[in-house]
Amino acid sequence: MVLTPKERELAAVGISAVAGCKPCVRHHLRAAREAQATDEEIERAIGDALAVRRSATAVMEKYALGQVGKTHGEKQGPASEVSEWSRIRSLVSVGAAYTASCTSNLRKHLALAHKAGVSSDEVEVLLKLAVHIKGRGAYHVNKYLPPKTANRIFLFLDLDNSTAIAEQLDHELYSRFIRRCFHDFAELAIRHRAEIYKYVGDGVIVSWDVDVGVEDSNCLSFFFSFTDKLTHDQADYEQRFGVAPVFRGGMDTGRVTIAEVGDIKREIEYHGDVLNTAARLLDLCKTSGEKLLISERVNDVVSGAGGFVINPHGRVTLRGKAAETEVYSVEAQLAAGTPGG
Repeated sequence: MVLTPKERELAAVGISAVAGCKPCVRHHLRAAREAQATDEEIERAIGDALAVRRSATAVMEKYALGQVGKTHGEKQGPASEVSEWSRIRSLVSVGAAYTASCTSNLRKHLALAHKAGVSSDEVEVLLKLAVHIKGRGAYHVNKYLPPKTANRIFLFLDLDNSTAIAEQLDHELYSRFIRRCFHDFAELAIRHRAEIYKYVGDGVIVSWDVDVGVEDSNCLSFFFSFTDKLTHDQADYEQRFGVAPVFRGGMDTGRVTIAEVGDIKREIEYHGDVLNTAARLLDLCKTSGEKLLISERVNDVVSGAGGFVINPHGRVTLRGKAAETEVYSVEAQLAAGTPGG
């Protein structure tokens, strides 16, 4: 079974209302009427969607206040009884819960949708619709905000010998292997105030505001805390996966432009030569055997950092760049963090 045009547009109207996107509401209202939805049905779809949002707000209020020892009465969400409207209501409510990022409501309404005969394929279509509308909502809000610039530090990290490891492991085991690496990585990113910019296959890009990255040598300490963690857990990795991970890194700093890009899929992007240089330094790491290579600009801002040995690697013409770059290798003189802590 597939969503009918009317079902799709009624769900879209509700999702648009929860996303707070007025242009999206106007567009899908017209489309719903063209699909023969009545005003009463449109009103019910909007009401059901906003009831889910109110419930999501109440759930989060109760959870958040509970973390500080406070209690608050949870408001009731929409009734769960099965009725003639149950299928459309389920579609609207699932989309609304997803758009409101409310896991408890999403679980509840997915179960109700299943009882109402909504298939998993239809749910998938609905969630893609919600992603699209959320992206459009962000676009309509952020198109009024100009790009901005900032001084940032970027670290490109990549799994060494990833092709051979992927060939050695089947795809499911390799996926678990990578996810385990990123789990260990994320915990340390929080400790060293690193912002995870994006995951790229078996690599990841992290970033700091320059002041934050320099403070307590966060940008260098993070890298070696991560590699120390992997070394500490080497035996466990080998027991579980038959291989232990090794990551290398390239780092540069400078001014970048921060802008939101895309339409159907919206993302915050950093634009500038800094990212190109960090990526090329990572490439050089792989061919030179170094663990971490940094640019002269990074060396200038972290100079004097205790616990690290920074040595000149020489002037190098990085791939795709015309000017030479002064490159430095970095090693940990002392443990950058407590493995596994």
